[in-house]
Amino acid sequence: MPTGNSVIKKHIVCIITLFASALLVLTGIFNSCNSAFYDIALKFKDGFLPSVDGGKGKQLVQIDINENAIGQLPQGINAWENLAQIFSYLNEENSSILLPTFFAENAPATPKRKILGQMQMSSCVVLPAEPVPNEVIPYLSQDISLAQKKAIEKHLCYPRVLNGQKIAKAERLVIPSDEFNRFASTIAFVCTPQDTDKDGVLRRMNVFYAYSDGYIPSFAFAAASKILGIKQDSIVLDCGNKLTFSCEDGSEYKIPVDGEGRILVPYTSKELFPKINFEYFSQAFSDADLSYQINSLLKGKTAVVTDSTFERSRGAQNFFLSPLGSTITENTAELCLLNAFLENSFFGIYPVYAKYAILFFTVCIIFFASLSRRKLTFFLACIFLVILIAAAELFVFVYMNIAPWIAGPIPVILAGFIFELIRRSL
Repeated sequence: MPTGNSVIKKHIVCIITLFASALLVLTGIFNSCNSAFYDIALKFKDGFLPSVDGGKGKQLVQIDINENAIGQLPQGINAWENLAQIFSYLNEENSSILLPTFFAENAPATPKRKILGQMQMSSCVVLPAEPVPNEVIPYLSQDISLAQKKAIEKHLCYPRVLNGQKIAKAERLVIPSDEFNRFASTIAFVCTPQDTDKDGVLRRMNVFYAYSDGYIPSFAFAAASKILGIKQDSIVLDCGNKLTFSCEDGSEYKIPVDGEGRILVPYTSKELFPKINFEYFSQAFSDADLSYQINSLLKGKTAVVTDSTFERSRGAQNFFLSPLGSTITENTAELCLLNAFLENSFFGIYPVYAKYAILFFTVCIIFFASLSRRKLTFFLACIFLVILIAAAELFVFVYMNIAPWIAGPIPVILAGFIFELIRRSL
């Protein structure tokens, strides 16, 4: 029969355990451990599984325009005229022109008119809008023009949003000049350092930013909307659950999102789409063999025109760390997410009932292990349980594409461990 002192000791142990566990949870250490484990699992998955191409990802072709390539062009070739000629070529091949970054605003008047003319004829031009951090807004020299505000409002989305209190908000956006905006099929935001996790790694990306009375879409979602024919009135963003929408061909998408409406980006080190640099493309206009190769590559494809010089000129703010450990630019992240939309290849997340089931299983194992009178048996059971959960999470991620979730069961195991350690020491 338990004495009064033993009961008091057990209560003290419970209080100490709850306090220690709560303190550790509040520090965010378990979420950090979960992110680190996810990165390890992603690297393993990326290296373990062979490249699988469903065919849709090859719809993309990246055309990189940069000052280095422009400087290497043979004498007599006008870079800006060539850019206009590239856009003309894309239109002739019925290739959409998507522009997550754009620097042709600096072009001389004559080629600029040609570029704008080709943009006007294109079926799909997505121009960038960069959210400005709130702390930077007071230091900006001037506000955006009324025409730019109207251009943004013209391209806002109005999805049905549930539990959207934590969706990122954009008080101010930086967008291209009015002469380019008027030919945009849509204006979409590009990822910024605000989208990274606390450790600086870009694991998740926003689908929408709240702006004015609507939402501005991400570049990847805006581009996918045009390519897939997403029905705007079918879009439902249920934060903490999923993003759903249907397309004109009747297909339906259900994509897991976190509580802030963000999607886990399915990064891979494998080549998802061809990349053509500006120098190579420019030489093709005077080389029949190169022209034939590019023509074959672009046939029926979507050309995403990017500018790595523009990215470098903006400094470190435009470079991110990926979970794979590599340094990437906003273009790489956006294209990975766009490719995921085209292939409908997203990582799942555990539903609430599955999380409760995992926690219940963990508590049961801890409880039965605590019945053993031998300390070593209990401690070995805890270690075995941690290994079992990590192996199971890795297996589910590799073969079922469900992102690991150790931020729940590990604190339970640690709490049980602390409780038994203190109880058996008294």
